[in-house]
Amino acid sequence: MHSASDVKWGSQVIFRADVEFSDEIKELDAKIDALYGKWNYYDILPDVSDLLRRRSDVVAPQHLVRESIWSLSEAMIFDPFCGINFSMRGRRYINAGEFELAAADFAVASRLIPENWYVWYHYGLCNLIIGDYDTAEKAYNECAKIPTTQSLTVALLNWRWILLMRRGRKEEATALIKDVDASWDMDGTDNYLRLLRLYKGELTPEEAMTIPNDPEPILSVTTQGFGVANYYRVNGDMENYRKTLDRTLEVGKDEAWMCFGWAAAEYERKRLED
Repeated sequence: MHSASDVKWGSQVIFRADVEFSDEIKELDAKIDALYGKWNYYDILPDVSDLLRRRSDVVAPQHLVRESIWSLSEAMIFDPFCGINFSMRGRRYINAGEFELAAADFAVASRLIPENWYVWYHYGLCNLIIGDYDTAEKAYNECAKIPTTQSLTVALLNWRWILLMRRGRKEEATALIKDVDASWDMDGTDNYLRLLRLYKGELTPEEAMTIPNDPEPILSVTTQGFGVANYYRVNGDMENYRKTLDRTLEVGKDEAWMCFGWAAAEYERKRLED
């Protein structure tokens, strides 16, 4: 690849991966290298950006998060006003557990593609985790204005409930989820619906942690684990909050460390030690 040096942003260094890449990645690299020699011709800039973004998509599922971030950072050189690049890199920073950097990317993306539901959703998540509740609430309010599926609406309700409870606005939180129904169609994934039922008192924490016939049990453990941990936290049970974070981290450490729930659990567990 062209420019094998590390990409620096302030004091941070985004290291390149030192691994043997798959043939698919090598083919993408060859195409990108061929275009780099023509970088001063403006008509090829979108092609370079698209290839780098595709490269990011290919390496991320292989747990090469830093390589994915590097690819998107390179893409921004060629297409600095592409909101999708910022949104995608923000999600990769979440995978890496770097929520402040993720929040910065989603802040930019929210200005470039304000109509994008996922941008506001993740912008809210990042600010909720780092403790900027004012910004998180503004992001969630914008997100709620954009039409989406019932499954995504339920996901948003989960985080808005947690945010309101963290802010001590219990009556608003209760009213927010009063119409939640166990019969809602969740497209085969009812992780967040089970958490909302926990908040309503329809399930116990252990019941909320167990999803029958779950096709992705590890993913669910991290999602449910972080949700149940926060349920304990906002209800003042800090002992079970800590224990559930630890349980989530232990179960998901090998396979689920890229999941939001695991990264968020790790972030909050470290803050308990500060």
